[in-house]
Amino acid sequence: MTSPSISQLKLTLRSELRTQRGDLSDDQLKLAALGLVEQYKKHLSKKSYKKIAIYLQHDNEIDTSELIKLLVVLGCELYLPKIARVSSNHSMEFCRYDTAATLEKNRFGIKEPIIDDFIDINELDLIFLPLTAFDGQGNRLGMGGGYYDRALAKLTNTNTLLAGLAYDFQRIPLCPKESFDQSLKIVLTATSLIDFNR
Repeated sequence: MTSPSISQLKLTLRSELRTQRGDLSDDQLKLAALGLVEQYKKHLSKKSYKKIAIYLQHDNEIDTSELIKLLVVLGCELYLPKIARVSSNHSMEFCRYDTAATLEKNRFGIKEPIIDDFIDINELDLIFLPLTAFDGQGNRLGMGGGYYDRALAKLTNTNTLLAGLAYDFQRIPLCPKESFDQSLKIVLTATSLIDFNR
């Protein structure tokens, strides 16, 4: 019997974990969102992160709305991922985000800023990434589009912190990894900070 390929393993894991994510109640989603805020305050708020990329919750990803409110209060500059309008160009950049700004949905139904006020990825202090799963080595399983991996391939600033945001159940024993997959330095959940450099 032939072993499943890495891409097949990824598809299976994505399906299983998205189902688990989709089964979360509204109360569980809210508690996770508030937990992220507490963990950020506890572990990261004393750091000098000023230019921060973050995402807006989609498809029952862990909700970032409360964390965004905190970052605004702390005076951080926020940036959202924005994919290229041309569907054949699978690229993504980070665009300045004002919480009062008008947003529009891209072809995946994810809200993005209308304006094109981009930042060089190497100027970001902290990049929060959504994920489907992660493991104890900092490997990340995304949604399969490869947008973050391609964007992060341009990152040469070793001081930029790559941080996954996740539910605790999204940690798995081992993420299938390919050469282009970008690793995380930390993962922040509603209950803890996991540092892969320790």
